Amino acid sequence: MVPILESRGYFWWSDQSLDGDIKIPPTAVPGRLVIEEDGKSRLTLDGLLSDGLHSMFKQNDLRDTTLEKSIVGLLYGNGGYVCLLDHYITESQFSYNAPSREEIVASYCLRGSYPLLDVTFSPIVQGFHINLDNIDEWIRATNIKALDSLAEGTHIKQTFEYKRENIQYPIVGAILSMDFDIDSDFSHSKYFGVEKVSFAREVKLGYRANDHIGIKKVFDLTSRLQEFLALLMGVHVDLDWPHTFVESAESNQFGTLYFRRNRQAGKNLSISDLWTIFPGVRDSIGSLFDTFMLVREKFGPGVYLYLACLRTESMFAENRFTTLITGLESLYRRDGDLPQESNTEKERIDRILRDVQKEGDKTWLKKKLEYRAELTLEDRLNRLFEPLSNFMDADRLKAFTGQCAVLRNDVTHFGGLRGTTTYSELLERLGAFTPALASLYHALLLYRIGVSREIIGNAFNSSPVSWKIKRYMVQAGLREEEKATAQAFPPPNSSAQ
Repeated sequence: MVPILESRGYFWWSDQSLDGDIKIPPTAVPGRLVIEEDGKSRLTLDGLLSDGLHSMFKQNDLRDTTLEKSIVGLLYGNGGYVCLLDHYITESQFSYNAPSREEIVASYCLRGSYPLLDVTFSPIVQGFHINLDNIDEWIRATNIKALDSLAEGTHIKQTFEYKRENIQYPIVGAILSMDFDIDSDFSHSKYFGVEKVSFAREVKLGYRANDHIGIKKVFDLTSRLQEFLALLMGVHVDLDWPHTFVESAESNQFGTLYFRRNRQAGKNLSISDLWTIFPGVRDSIGSLFDTFMLVREKFGPGVYLYLACLRTESMFAENRFTTLITGLESLYRRDGDLPQESNTEKERIDRILRDVQKEGDKTWLKKKLEYRAELTLEDRLNRLFEPLSNFMDADRLKAFTGQCAVLRNDVTHFGGLRGTTTYSELLERLGAFTPALASLYHALLLYRIGVSREIIGNAFNSSPVSWKIKRYMVQAGLREEEKATAQAFPPPNSSAQ
């Protein structure tokens, strides 16, 4: 892997303040910082930042390796400052008669101008933005257009048109924004006599908090925004690193935050993958994100178990299917508005218990029948998917949920399909039901966060992603295969009447 950054510099504890024009405190230790492609930061020091004798014992005590203070560093050349947070010692070699050495791994690295620190000497920021170039197909931004055409080799002024926009969405505790701008090298060209310049669209997702926030909060928000966009798109795509900013009385400070994450293989978005596009949800992004945060907090595994399936393409077929079912069950059980028991079964159990004479027998039987009144998995799935009833036949949906319940029980309780011995038959069955189940789950979560029925209905019936969803529905028996449409033009060699 090619590292994001590899540089030497001087490093010191964040509580060792700098005076006046001093760039490096006398206690600083030289070392080498590597930020790997996955965002992990590794600092190798030519000396010890921690107390030498105490550090020597730390390496033998895994319970006491975390360092609470942040580390600040100044990189050689124009590398700027870095601030390392949430770090621990992986190796410490203390010596009286030879160079000492220490290696530290950090979860977060903020690189940029000198950081603004809070009372605990941890870095704080006011907000951040994320470049959205790699999801341009979802953004559907306006192209830069030449207002008049020029012949090749013509050296006269050319006029271009592009609409700059900054759309702001007030949300809980912050302002979310979508910023449409132009990135170009034009500003430098006039100083160097360059005749050729380039222009490119630049779209950024911004977050400005009402109060200063810490680095871990930036990490959490970046993760939540990535999950939110993945749900809107229907595809998980790794976003760019967040670029932070903080405004103070002395100066404005900027940086880029790196953190360890499992980056997925690069995926180019296609319009045929997308459940929504930005123009369709443009006016409601703020309310959708606020609702997403509330839904994620309220339903927990009911949301992020699906997001895990969306993020991880390489899963065993049984694992993906049972994870989806588990997530849906969790979503149902944490929804206080949905019934958890069958009234008919509850009345039957109460009637039987009233007929038992001995208290010991009644207590024993009550314990045995404790969960017998619960709704079946088929009933729970049917009730969950009721908001999607406009998009499919009710009888077909009931048959589908019943088959999903049987399949889940076969996998978890019998290790495969009952009455069969071949693994290929199980895989074939899972292949027919899992994509349709995932599609219904996805549509349900979009509905829960506030995406309109019209947009969800378009995804099922008339948008570019519909061909895929329709195929899944047909495979699972949720809809009939559409008949081929009549030819618009007569076939070749036929005579027109």
